[in-house]
Amino acid sequence: MQTDIVYNKDGDHDPCGIVFALAQDVEAIRCGELNPEPLILRGNVGDCIEVTLHNTLDPNYHSDLIHGYPFVPVEAPFPPSLRISMHPQLLVYDVQGSDGATVGFNPDQTIGPGECITYRWYVDTDVGSCNLWDMADVRNHRHHGAFGIFIAEPKGPSILIPLHANRQTLETK
Repeated sequence: MQTDIVYNKDGDHDPCGIVFALAQDVEAIRCGELNPEPLILRGNVGDCIEVTLHNTLDPNYHSDLIHGYPFVPVEAPFPPSLRISMHPQLLVYDVQGSDGATVGFNPDQTIGPGECITYRWYVDTDVGSCNLWDMADVRNHRHHGAFGIFIAEPKGPSILIPLHANRQTLETK
């Protein structure tokens, strides 16, 4: 989703923020009750993780705005894409449907506004933590907040993970 990301009390912010957010937090972020934070997902070794990503990017949000990105030798404007995806680093997945990247002859694993896609990842080893990022527009989205982290826990019983002191908890099995 697109949202203004406030970095500190001094007013530093990114008005072009793009974040991954839990469905239960979307309304609180939109109305300003909750400042978005990087998404953190967890699972145990042996778990199959199923994530359904909904693209709620608004085509009018960036109308004429081309946001900045690091300098490259051949500087050219690249308008931000409205497509989004989620790519897990270090987890096991089917590259033809759950990679989050569209490479070679693999099917398109990015989604446009109003679309959704379900990714399935397998936690085969205790990798600790690994990155989640958008591979639909690597040049524009990542440095505006479209990233998160996956934490692999050792194999074991169900655990309760506090998401935030004043929010609900998420049970993983």
